Amino acid sequence: MMKTMQLLALMLCVACGGSPGDTSTIVEPVEVTGAPAVAQLSSFDYMPADTFGYAEVSVARGLSSPYYAMVRDASDASFTPEQRTVRDAAIAFAQMVDHAYLSFGLTDSGTDVEPGIVVIEGRFTIQNLIDFVAVVEPTEVPQRVQVGSFEAATVDDVTVINVGDGRFIFGPTAGCTALALNPPRSGFHTRPFFVEAEGRIDAEAILRVVSERPSGVASLDRDINSELGDGTAALIRGGSFSADALDGVRLRAGALTADVATAQAIEAKLNEMRQMALQQPMLNAFGLRSIVEAISISSDASGVSASLEISDSEVRRLFQMGMGLLNMGAGAAATTTVAPAP
Repeated sequence: MMKTMQLLALMLCVACGGSPGDTSTIVEPVEVTGAPAVAQLSSFDYMPADTFGYAEVSVARGLSSPYYAMVRDASDASFTPEQRTVRDAAIAFAQMVDHAYLSFGLTDSGTDVEPGIVVIEGRFTIQNLIDFVAVVEPTEVPQRVQVGSFEAATVDDVTVINVGDGRFIFGPTAGCTALALNPPRSGFHTRPFFVEAEGRIDAEAILRVVSERPSGVASLDRDINSELGDGTAALIRGGSFSADALDGVRLRAGALTADVATAQAIEAKLNEMRQMALQQPMLNAFGLRSIVEAISISSDASGVSASLEISDSEVRRLFQMGMGLLNMGAGAAATTTVAPAP
């Protein structure tokens, strides 16, 4: 799974590079009969039937953010020429990606959460991916393969499959192959929970996350209970989150609860945590008090919602302050000398 996530990072921010030559191989084709037309399928239709949540990244929207250029330009000072080459290639590839969807599932034991498969919507090709990996990881160049009637590329136990209509499935080979040839079309995202949870966040944002609370994950329940009080986890149905940054930063979050009493209790706890944060002297020192004060928290019959909006001018101020602190730290490290041994 670590290899899967490493290549996912490449998939989302890579670009065309030099061709590695012909690395094609052929796997035995699998005949697909009665498969639905690709145009009838959405990205959610390719996710495993047991998916209980997803994250959606709007890459195109992120690249249109004015803060993207700020971060890109600021990285020039700390990147080596080789790192800048990879970064620029990543930007070029990202410009061919529209959206990426990551499914959430459980491990085989059912006791922990793990990322599932990724569905990417974009205008690149399998060869684009192969060319990029050949530049970044020349010892791990993917091989071209055929999965049924679909073009694909694989390295180790990770495969990306072009299922058509500008969609690519990425993840463990066996799982991706099964999903490409027989899309589950479970409709999990149309269940009442998802409709309600999505209603608490922005419909369009750079990042959107919606997830039911999976049962049987003791570590997750412990974390929730330690923050919000014993027994709270069992009364939370799930949650949602969105983040956008086109003109300032806009954050939205929500949690659906079993009853109104739980929603009110969580609201009270979150307000208590905010008040405690406001008592920290460092907030004033770094000019963050107004941001914490701007957090809005409310509850209703089915859950609790929180939101925060940071203006464009404030985002730029915080960015410059952060860069200043980083530069100060780098300067201090560069001038630190080790005292000679006696």
